[in-house]
Amino acid sequence: MTDLSDEVLVDRAQQELPYNSRSYQILMQRYQPYLYRLIYASLKDADESHDVLQEVLVRVYKSLPGFKKESAFKTWLTAITINRCNTRHDKIKREARFKDLWAREAPESYEHQFDHHDDEFGRLIEGLNYQERQILSLRFVAEMELKDIAEIAGLKLSACKMKFYRSLEKIKARQTDDS
Repeated sequence: MTDLSDEVLVDRAQQELPYNSRSYQILMQRYQPYLYRLIYASLKDADESHDVLQEVLVRVYKSLPGFKKESAFKTWLTAITINRCNTRHDKIKREARFKDLWAREAPESYEHQFDHHDDEFGRLIEGLNYQERQILSLRFVAEMELKDIAEIAGLKLSACKMKFYRSLEKIKARQTDDS
């Protein structure tokens, strides 16, 4: 069965899933080395690459029954993989900016407690109004994009961005005052 074409395996997997995953497994075994190389080339981190690979495998498993075959399977699979890499890369950059912001602006003791970010985050947003706390929580805890936060909060994107950045400025100003 491993010598079957992608097209045949995709057809079989679409018929078999979710009750039988044999054809899906063969496809993923065939493409897993390619996917890992592609992911690692983007992220340059083995642990992150393994995590993204797992996300891709799950996404393909869930999405394969709906694959419309408008492109080659490998093209579709590559697009899913690149999208997951982009999402992870953006998340890594956001986390780095957030850590860098507080490493520069916060007292030394905060850096050592950053891993307990829920407690520290709660302290950081004390004194902000509900909407400001909500926006920052959705951004940094739920890791949502500002456009999605704006929709949830019932704001225009520009107003949401303004409230987000002003909230950060309030926190930075308070950190400066406390120093």
